[in-house]
Amino acid sequence: MFISPAYASVENAHHSGNIFQDPTFWVAFAFLLTVLLLLATAKKAIVEALNNRTKNIMEKLEETKKLSDDAEKLMLELKSKKENFETTMKNELEKVAKQAEQTRQKNEENVLISMKNKKLCLENQLSDSLNNAISDVTNKAINVSVETCRLMIKDKLKKEDHQSLIKNSVNLLKV
Repeated sequence: MFISPAYASVENAHHSGNIFQDPTFWVAFAFLLTVLLLLATAKKAIVEALNNRTKNIMEKLEETKKLSDDAEKLMLELKSKKENFETTMKNELEKVAKQAEQTRQKNEENVLISMKNKKLCLENQLSDSLNNAISDVTNKAINVSVETCRLMIKDKLKKEDHQSLIKNSVNLLKV
């Protein structure tokens, strides 16, 4: 059987009981020593980097919390403004509807008043026209009667009776 010298020395080290003669021990020892030295020199930098990283994370968390609080306040403010706007719009719509109803009623009243005034005006015009027509007919009838009487009197009265009628009429007018 062929045994390599490194294997043989490892095997002998196990059998001899002396760990300091084992090359694996020395390699592991050198590795651990290198790691410990690196950790010792890099410990400050690692701790500082971790602290900076923690500080940055905390600052970002605080900023995020502040932004979240600001967003919450803004959302509450916008909600309040929306409610105020809706209330204002509802009130304005009610006000406009009330004004429209009042305007409609006022216009309706004005139309009724105007119609009554026109009716009265037409009734007055009709009454005036009727009175004028009656007056015209009466005047015509009187004129026709007077003319008829005059003609009848002229034809039938004698001159003396005519003179007597004029005197009596004048005397009646004096009284």
